[in-house]
Amino acid sequence: MKHRRWLSALALLLALLLPAAAMAEIVDAEQPTEVAEAGEPLAGPGDVESGADTARPLEPVELSELSEAPAEPALQAEAPGVPEAPGVPEAPGVPEAPEAPADGTAALPEMTDDVFAGMARGTASDEADDDQAEWAAFAAPNELSSFPEKLCMGLGESLTLDATQALGGRAVYRSSNPAVVTVDTATGKVKAQKKGTAIIAAMNEQKQLAYCNVAVLAKPKRVSLSRSVLALNPGADFRLDVRLPKRTASATLTFTCKPESVATVDASGVVHAVRAGEAVVTVATYNEQTASCKVIVLDGATPKGVSLSQATALMGKKEKLQLTPVLEEGAAAAYAWSSSNRKVATVSASGVVTAKRKGTAKITVTTHNGMTATCAVKVVKAPGAIKLSKSQLKMKEGDTARLTATLPSGTASRLTWKCEPEGVVTVDDTGVVTAVKAGKARITVSTFNNQEKTCDVWVLTAEEYSRASGEIMADRLRKNSAVGEKREALANIVQLLVDNGFEPAFAAGVAANVKCEGSYGFFESSRYISNPKARPRYFAYLDGGEYWKNGVLNTVYLSKEEYASYQAPAGVTKALRLGEGKAPEKYYWNKYSKKYAWEVNLTELEKLLDYLEEGGWVGKFGLGITQWTGGRTKGLVKVYRKHAGNGSSSITQEQVIAAENEMIVNELKTTYAFVYNNWKDSNSKRTGADAAASAGSIFCLKYEVPANKETAARTRAGVARTLYGIMMG
Repeated sequence: MKHRRWLSALALLLALLLPAAAMAEIVDAEQPTEVAEAGEPLAGPGDVESGADTARPLEPVELSELSEAPAEPALQAEAPGVPEAPGVPEAPGVPEAPEAPADGTAALPEMTDDVFAGMARGTASDEADDDQAEWAAFAAPNELSSFPEKLCMGLGESLTLDATQALGGRAVYRSSNPAVVTVDTATGKVKAQKKGTAIIAAMNEQKQLAYCNVAVLAKPKRVSLSRSVLALNPGADFRLDVRLPKRTASATLTFTCKPESVATVDASGVVHAVRAGEAVVTVATYNEQTASCKVIVLDGATPKGVSLSQATALMGKKEKLQLTPVLEEGAAAAYAWSSSNRKVATVSASGVVTAKRKGTAKITVTTHNGMTATCAVKVVKAPGAIKLSKSQLKMKEGDTARLTATLPSGTASRLTWKCEPEGVVTVDDTGVVTAVKAGKARITVSTFNNQEKTCDVWVLTAEEYSRASGEIMADRLRKNSAVGEKREALANIVQLLVDNGFEPAFAAGVAANVKCEGSYGFFESSRYISNPKARPRYFAYLDGGEYWKNGVLNTVYLSKEEYASYQAPAGVTKALRLGEGKAPEKYYWNKYSKKYAWEVNLTELEKLLDYLEEGGWVGKFGLGITQWTGGRTKGLVKVYRKHAGNGSSSITQEQVIAAENEMIVNELKTTYAFVYNNWKDSNSKRTGADAAASAGSIFCLKYEVPANKETAARTRAGVARTLYGIMMG
């Protein structure tokens, strides 16, 4: 077949040089007649925004309210080996053009058989052989030139070829295979008659020739565009590719756009955005097959970058989160969203993230012009509960306070805050409450899965506030740095006492003792033992053999026999430690001494107290802010349990403080009510700071009872005066 092509080309050249009689002896060269599958448009139309080399915008762009229709199968690429049309050689000895007629029209020579004899005549068969299968769509149908070297037409299609520019003047035309393609000799109008191939030749006055290789394929039954939705910023350009089914063609395509006030389109499918709005671009084939693309012209400039409303997100399983893209001022964009791990988190076309299961994922947003931003998402368990720092709150008009919501460890959720009725207070997304006007309101905080807690808020006028409630007094202590490190605990005990009916002055005296005492939840060493060797088992739990007596630290060791005979209470692990540098070797334990309640196991502590109680409390130790001992310690641990909740064997520092303050209030209302009554009897004529000083002294002497109680009582009376002044504002 390749030899036949060379023979064809040689025959064409000889046609210009030899007489017609000689040409008759040349055997016609066979031409391919059938066309293989059509392919992609050869010109590869693409993005022309900001010049031919500009990168194409995001493909596809998924707009939030629109979906992209699947594209039709693309045309095949141009097949190798398509016969090239011969050039336009100028033959020597061509007669001069005849003189122009008087009417000004030039005479064209007739394209006689001897001139045209060199053109191979196709067989116009309906079946393509192997060589003909090399033919493909010669030119992109939306880039048809006036006289292309290669042309692919659909069956029954008509168009006009104009070789004027190619030959530099008027031309006459002839087809090598009129059964496949006919041509009007004078006008160049061609029509595809039958599937196959042909060559259209054009000749000018000087008998110079130009050729167009034509392949005729089936009529297209449909047409599609490379985009069904297109987003552009005003002033931007974008070329739409045309796609036809395989083995079909349409050399002529018609593009329209309505309304043109929003966007325009040229003959090659380049869309130009004019102003914000929506338009529709339609392409039509010669046989009226159509496809459309919705063009959205955005109301803003092309974005230079994009960010997201948050760069990280911690979410509970099944939670949803709205991510919002942020552009520079004046810019506008359409967005596409994606997730790096759809098993962990998915994202919708509008940026709504849904947490699927525990793990991590990266959510990416991409603008229509290729700008990107990400949000790192971590998914954990959904919360089964929520806690709120306060259930009641009293405020003065214009003041602010913060409520803190806490979720169980290892869970997550966005928090939603609301207030009813509106107008009394406001609450923001972080729990900051602002008092607007006098009245009562309820604040509710909730998780995405409907776990919630409430806080009742009373807003007082300035006059009401000046009379001060327990919470207001506590808040004044809490905000005053001069109160010291214990101000949160002091605020808590004052509020409890005042809310339980105790006078503010007496509450100041109790708070002064708490301020001057030791630490909440602290285990004292065994200073209460008079004969430690008589009950060595106690030290096995408490001090590791250490005890205080008369200000001196002593050490008690158990002999091997004593240790071997020692029986630990049920549920308590028996352990031993070698006493270094002692002879003979002695063993002891170290369990509680000088530790805090939040460092030990409450269940084991209860068993220790049961054991000591069985021994008549011979071994006692001090625990907590007032060093409770013996049976009072057992009562304190019960309050610990209450505040720890859910039968927990561990407790937090905050829970210890609340429990011990509650223990003080409970004892002052029951077994130690005499302390409060004694103060009331002694202060019938005292008020204000003097009454507070008296309370500080009496509480020290009759409830706290430290070793140096007389000196301590005077000190604590002075502290009570100071605290009372702060409490009352």
